[in-house]
Amino acid sequence: MWGIQDEYICQSCGLLIEDDKFGPEPDGTYSEDYCQVCYEEGEFNEPTIRMEDMIERSARKMAEEMEISEEDALKKLEKLIPTLKRWKETW
Repeated sequence: MWGIQDEYICQSCGLLIEDDKFGPEPDGTYSEDYCQVCYEEGEFNEPTIRMEDMIERSARKMAEEMEISEEDALKKLEKLIPTLKRWKETW
């Protein structure tokens, strides 16, 4: 959607997952869906975070990483995050 392959986008926060930043599973493997900031040992680090709060938090990081305005990042993430695996399963 933003020029990044979907399999490298965290299905919780919507940010790019670097090769060494995938979330660990209980068996020592790594999640193909979630980054280590969002997910560890098979569970979400913040299981009760609201989607709106995740969008705001991710927008700050996306703006910094992509060198875009936070407003532009918010617009992108407001479209993207509701389509991600974590949020599609709960909404």
